[in-house]
Amino acid sequence: MDHPPNLPEALLKLLSKATLSKCIDGRIQDLSGFRKKDGHQVPVEHTEGADEFVRELGDGIVTEQITALHRSLRQHLAYKRSEMQLTQTRGSILMQTPACEVRAWIEQHPEQADHYRQTLELAKCRPPDAFLHPDFIAAFEGHCNALALSASTPIDIEAEIDRIEENPAMAKALDYPLDASHLRLLPPPGAVELFMDPGTIRFTARSGCTLRELVEQAIALLKAQMGDS
Repeated sequence: MDHPPNLPEALLKLLSKATLSKCIDGRIQDLSGFRKKDGHQVPVEHTEGADEFVRELGDGIVTEQITALHRSLRQHLAYKRSEMQLTQTRGSILMQTPACEVRAWIEQHPEQADHYRQTLELAKCRPPDAFLHPDFIAAFEGHCNALALSASTPIDIEAEIDRIEENPAMAKALDYPLDASHLRLLPPPGAVELFMDPGTIRFTARSGCTLRELVEQAIALLKAQMGDS
């Protein structure tokens, strides 16, 4: 993909709501700021205080993450200091760039009280297909491994399951619950995992899959779904 591909107007409209992201989960006690000898204790439930504790412990990690990305944006997109505006609070940084908005934060894991979740997310790409450009992909390589889209109208998951099951090769990778509330396509390593529910389409790079490959495969799957060859 040396140049951004020509895409149907409907797909460009869908991409205008796209976000690229990466989440890293881990144990709170493994954060570098956690010191048991200083009286730190691992949270056992979700509280505002526990979340604040995680944000305080992980503040340096978020700064390191944005510092590395800042360097990459300067290298690959030739952005200047004045073009990257930073807003920082404890455990969170918002960076405005000419092509997109980037936010990085750390928080108590929403499901596991004794774990944290570190997230980097970019959104509001300008233009909508900005992340298809090779230099943009190079700048965010290693920083993002998922592409998510918000559906403009509810997706008929049952119809999507029926369509996929008509393809024997794809049906082998298909998984969904009894109520058909969502679906997953679980391909081999090096490919892209697809998750879909009525309001969301999310593509995640599996082990060995680069950001460039994630974007290419996601676009191909979306075009196929929309009936564009």
